[in-house]
Amino acid sequence: MFQSDNTLYRRNINCCRLKRQHRMKQNISTLADDENDEYEFDYTLSDIQLVIFGFFIFVIILTAVIGNILTIFSFIRDKQLHTVYNIYIVNLATNDFLSALFTMVLYGMYTLLQYKWILGYHLCKILYVISRFVSNPLSS
Repeated sequence: MFQSDNTLYRRNINCCRLKRQHRMKQNISTLADDENDEYEFDYTLSDIQLVIFGFFIFVIILTAVIGNILTIFSFIRDKQLHTVYNIYIVNLATNDFLSALFTMVLYGMYTLLQYKWILGYHLCKILYVISRFVSNPLSS
């Protein structure tokens, strides 16, 4: 049925794994005791802060993508690099490349939109699965 804006906002917050958030009421921080034990916050950035964060996010993602592509390309191109240790390095570079391509871009967009998820509930869940799929082999 009909959902209020507050309910949609809470669903988006839940989706994007913000476990704790801050509720600001009359310049006093209070904890929200609800069923999810979450806190809300009103977080705004100035335009210059958004530009600076956007630039750094872009540089980090571009560096990750280009560096990992060069690592994978050099492994494919040079047959002397086909050793067990280099296969492991290429596996890490592939995981990092996929992480930069999928999760860093979407999380960067989420950050620049001041922690508002606009891409829907299902894409958020798919992003969560992809980020776990890409990062879990690295932690093993």
